[in-house]
Amino acid sequence: MEQIIMPEWQELANHVMNYEAGTKFAHDELADVMLVKSGSQKYYNLMQKAIAKLTEIGVRLSNVKGFGYKILTPDEWVTEAKLKIKKGGKSIYEAQKIVNHAPLLEMSEDVRNECLQLHDAILKHKFLLSGGVVSITGQTNKRVVQIREGNKL
Repeated sequence: MEQIIMPEWQELANHVMNYEAGTKFAHDELADVMLVKSGSQKYYNLMQKAIAKLTEIGVRLSNVKGFGYKILTPDEWVTEAKLKIKKGGKSIYEAQKIVNHAPLLEMSEDVRNECLQLHDAILKHKFLLSGGVVSITGQTNKRVVQIREGNKL
């Protein structure tokens, strides 16, 4: 019987890092690496932990419905972050993490610019949710009337 020395999620992270972006993994394959049952609650908990840690080092796994997971290409990171933003709530934090750790230097210029704009939009959104004011608009051509002692209006 095999034994895992490192935490299961770390075994998975080490395994996934040996593959190129775009590689797909079946649920069963990933479960075998972690020595857990595919589809179990433990499997999904470990997957979330591995995804979070991999994201921080520049490798993002995304769910492929009905199959397993895929390593995102650099240009797919922004699309993934947009999907997380749409889910709202706790996902905004995850979207910010994705954008903060995205491989900007490897992205095409258009996607990199979009990623930076998305980063700014997330920050504005979080600031607005906390009750902050993002911008103030006003008219600058209004005459300001000052009241001084002894002067009449």
